[in-house]
Amino acid sequence: MDLLIVGASARAAAFSALRIGLQPTCIDLFADADLAALCPVHRVESKHYPDGLTQVAESLPPMPWLYTGALENRPDLLDRISLRHRRLGNAGDSLRAVRDPMALADAFRDYGLNFPEVRIDPTGLPLEGSWLRKPISSAGGRNISPWTGQVESRRPVYYQERIDGLPLSAIFVGQDLRARCLGISRQYIGKFGNRFAYRGSLAPWPVSPERRDRVEQLGQAVVGWFGLEGLFGVDLILNDDAPWPVEVNPRYTASVEVLEWASGRSLLADHLLACGFDSPIQEARRQPIPFVAKAILFASHRFSWPSNWVRPAGSITEFSEVADIPQPGSSFEPGDPVITLLAKGHSAIQCQKNLAGLLRTWRLRIKAEADRPTPRFRHASEEFPIKPGC
Repeated sequence: MDLLIVGASARAAAFSALRIGLQPTCIDLFADADLAALCPVHRVESKHYPDGLTQVAESLPPMPWLYTGALENRPDLLDRISLRHRRLGNAGDSLRAVRDPMALADAFRDYGLNFPEVRIDPTGLPLEGSWLRKPISSAGGRNISPWTGQVESRRPVYYQERIDGLPLSAIFVGQDLRARCLGISRQYIGKFGNRFAYRGSLAPWPVSPERRDRVEQLGQAVVGWFGLEGLFGVDLILNDDAPWPVEVNPRYTASVEVLEWASGRSLLADHLLACGFDSPIQEARRQPIPFVAKAILFASHRFSWPSNWVRPAGSITEFSEVADIPQPGSSFEPGDPVITLLAKGHSAIQCQKNLAGLLRTWRLRIKAEADRPTPRFRHASEEFPIKPGC
């Protein structure tokens, strides 16, 4: 069965689809080498994003489709694509509602749950960093900053009370006005000059039964108020044992991938079933992994990706330490996302240590490549030993 996947990056969702016997066709910004090795993918240049996604989608035969980040911010575009392709996810009206910070605050408070105070007008707000300035249309924590009174852009923004604590993400599936929590992950936040940007996840993150009950109430509030169907994520801050939701991502999110490896199953299957997908799903079962972590490696130097660093893994059911592998010759500027690194371990601490080791190794590789006055590469095994599984 064919499935169209559209978004800024389609690789993780596409691999999940392959594991349940579907044949994805993808449209995204990168057309990474590991994705292109396994399924058709159409790359849209960033200057044509996001409208270029629609143009490509309209040229393809009709098929079921789903979106990844950050297309929840483009409900009109999603509705246009859905005129040709059968949408497996939430419609534009639902997205407009759940992405409205004032409506989100009303939803959680109506259920008697915590939610930070939010404002549209910053008049009278303190300027010492206790409030955040957040874009209404954003993803991955980009362009969030403490409110200091400075107007930095013309994009629509809102202001949210800052909650200190541990950043987590809970993944739910909504169906028939009921929410089921599929897992909780820790979020790694902050890169370069943006201390709030998403840079990775670790799952499953252990929480007490009491905390988990409170987190599950968050998902039920979202589904009960907005009627979301399929996978969605709730970003939250755990403060003094109390979960404070700060944002809802109504789609397959970045943290779903680590929960899939940890559980040994494709959570995309839950999404499709909740959205009325009526074709057989045959999942390639995998062994659960106690703890799995991922991190996006961002470029700290200008460089180009060599052709002999990493080859795509041969099997989607085998754990690989490197994903989102760039096409040879891809150029990167400081701050650009380069690759995704994944680590596993028998404990959360071991998993984090393994991930930190991978990050150090790859930062050194990239720095060495950026420092070369004249590109000249030896065989990968001589210059950059690649760990098994990469």
